[in-house]
Amino acid sequence: MQRGAAGLGHNGGPPLSAGDIARELRYALDPATFARERLGFEPDPWQERVLRSGARQTLLNCSRQSGKSTTTAALAAHTALYRPGSLTLMVSKAQRQSGELFAKVAGFLKSLDQPPKLDSDNALSSRLANGSRIVGSWPLSMIRLRAGTSGRAGRGWPGHTSGA
Repeated sequence: MQRGAAGLGHNGGPPLSAGDIARELRYALDPATFARERLGFEPDPWQERVLRSGARQTLLNCSRQSGKSTTTAALAAHTALYRPGSLTLMVSKAQRQSGELFAKVAGFLKSLDQPPKLDSDNALSSRLANGSRIVGSWPLSMIRLRAGTSGRAGRGWPGHTSGA
């Protein structure tokens, strides 16, 4: 099956069947199903709630090694594929953590049966052919510098903004 830039449609391949279209629509509408069936990630119930929340901002108060990075990486991959022109920033306390989170997203995208076409790809960012961008390695201190002392910044999860 061929997928277009946003995960739906085709790139000159055979026409999609009704079943293929229904499956792609299900993935576009449900990030938890996308994570399970396309990424091979079986989310716990709390992770499913995060993936399905639709909240613009989310605070995760979880123990170490509980799956925060995997959950947010799956959500970032879903956003990049199914929200053309979106921008996802990987923000963490340290640049190393942001880079690891970005690498997890990149790994998810590369693991897809039909990886998305990338217009640019390097160790710090990726730009998909659908115009979505994923930018890693943003330490919180850099956000504070740019936002000033009154600015708000998330920590340890991707922030989503719509591209316009």
